[in-house]
Amino acid sequence: METRKLYYLAIISLFFSCNSAGQNKSYKDLPHTYAKMVTVTNKERDSIKKTLSDLYYLEKMLPKNYVKNGTVDYTKEVQEVLKKYKNVVFPSFPILINKNGLSVGSNSTLFFEKGSKLILIPNELAQYEILRIHDVKNVKIFFANIKGERYTHTANDGEWGMGISIRGTDNILIYAPTVTECWGDGIFLGMSPVTHSMINNNVIITKALLDNNRRNGMSIISAQNVKANKFVVSNTDGTPPTAGIDIEPDVNTNIIKNLYFNDIISFNNKTHGFLFVLGNLYGKNNDIGTISVNNFKAIYGELGISFRVGSEKGMDLIKPTGNIEVKNAKFENVSRQEYLSYDENIRNNFQIKIQTKDDKDVNKYNYFFNNAKKIIVIR
Repeated sequence: METRKLYYLAIISLFFSCNSAGQNKSYKDLPHTYAKMVTVTNKERDSIKKTLSDLYYLEKMLPKNYVKNGTVDYTKEVQEVLKKYKNVVFPSFPILINKNGLSVGSNSTLFFEKGSKLILIPNELAQYEILRIHDVKNVKIFFANIKGERYTHTANDGEWGMGISIRGTDNILIYAPTVTECWGDGIFLGMSPVTHSMINNNVIITKALLDNNRRNGMSIISAQNVKANKFVVSNTDGTPPTAGIDIEPDVNTNIIKNLYFNDIISFNNKTHGFLFVLGNLYGKNNDIGTISVNNFKAIYGELGISFRVGSEKGMDLIKPTGNIEVKNAKFENVSRQEYLSYDENIRNNFQIKIQTKDDKDVNKYNYFFNNAKKIIVIR
C-alpha cells in the first residue's frame, strides 16, 4: 500500500506541479553528429559482458510479481543485492529509486543491460546521490543509465543532487554512463565524506553522456590522476555556474592534480563549456601537475573555456604551481566569447599554454587574456 502511495505521489507531482527552479527553457536536442560519439552498440555491450565473471542478476532478488515499468520503489532490494554480491547485472527495464540512493562497495562491478535505468523518485532534499561511490576502491561500472528529478523536485533549496557521486576513492572505472536531469551535477568528484581528507585517485570515465543537469555536467572538487575521454556534456542550465565541466576545489586542502581530458563536446551548456576555478588552492604548496584539455569543442552557450585561476587575496599567499594545456579547441555559435579571463588572473601562478592552428586566433585570444599573468597563446 505504501509503495502504491509513493507511485501515485510521483505521478501527481509529474503532471500537476511545476518546479520553476528546475526548468530548462533553453534545451536543445543533441544532434546525431555529437550523440554518435557516445552511442553504445549491442556488439560493444556484449563484448564487455563476456569479459565479466560470477555475475549475479539483480531481478532474482526482486519481490514476486515485480513490475518492469519503473513505478515501484525497489531501493531496499537493490541495495541488499549490492551488499551481498560483488558482480551485479541490472535488468533491462527501469527501476525506481528513492532519495536514499544506492551505495557501491569496494571490488564491485556493475553492468547495466540495454534498457536498464535508475529513476529517482521526486524528493525535497538539497543534497542527494543516486549512485554513491564513496570511500571504496576497485569499482567498475558499465553503461549506467541514471535519471534525476529536476523537473519534479519538491523544494527549491540546494544544488547538490548528484547522479554519480565519487568521493574518497581509488581505482574507479565508469564506462559509457548516461546521467540526465539531476538537481545538481551529473557526475561529482569530491573529498571523502568520512575522513574529509582521502581524495579520488586513478579515476577513468569514458564515453559519458551528461545531459540536462541543473548545476554542472561534471564537477571536480578533489581528484588526481583522472582521465576523461569521449564526453558529451549538454544542456546544463538552472543554477550557477552552469558549466559543462567545472574544476573547482573548495579549499586549499583539496587536491587537484594530473587531470586529462580528451575529445570533449560541450553542447548548449548555458554559461561555460569548460570552467577552471583554482583560486582556492592558494595558501598551500599545491602542485596541480598537468591539466590537459585536448580536442575540446563548444557549441552554443555563452562561453567556451573560462579561466579563473588567480587569487583574489593577492600574491602574498603561498603559491600553487603546475601546468594547464589546451590544444585543438574549437568553438561554434558561442554567444559571448570563446575564452574568458577573470580579473584575478593578473595574480595567476600557473603556467597556462593555449595552442591553436590559426595565426588570427593567436592575436584574438591574446586580446581576451589581456593582462593575465603566465597565460600564453601559441600556434
